[in-house]
Amino acid sequence: MDTPECSTVVDVAVATPELSILVEALTAANLVEALSDPELVATILAPTNDAFAALFEFLGVDKEAVLADPQLTNILLYHVIGGVATLSENLDNDAELITSLGQTLKVDLSDEEVTFVGSGSSADVVAKDVEVCNAVVHVIDVVLLPDFSTLVPEPVPESVTLTINY
Repeated sequence: MDTPECSTVVDVAVATPELSILVEALTAANLVEALSDPELVATILAPTNDAFAALFEFLGVDKEAVLADPQLTNILLYHVIGGVATLSENLDNDAELITSLGQTLKVDLSDEEVTFVGSGSSADVVAKDVEVCNAVVHVIDVVLLPDFSTLVPEPVPESVTLTINY
């Protein structure tokens, strides 16, 4: 008897209407294949459509401009903590998590909520602990922006392989 396959990060995002813009962004950034890997061990922060809409308004641009931006891949990699699938109950207050972009996010549990604090923004978890294959997804209410001063925009690669540090 075959065992049922697990759902990947992309499977869950595609099946969640409130994450449809994230799916478009993952497609534009060529990250679908990497996040469809059932062997991927990671903690993924998934911004909602409302989070993306707020980003578009903040930047004064439309969705198409963001999806075409050379920094899109960097923004999305800032939402991936590779090498560990961390449930919210295992997060420590003030813990520092290294993203796949190499930048740090800090965990804030002070308001009895889970908040991820980035270089210039923070996001509250609105749906936690969505377990997928070997990863965990936390749905967040803000698109976190990395420290762009340390990044050089590059053309969108044909595909991206996520490096997992143990």
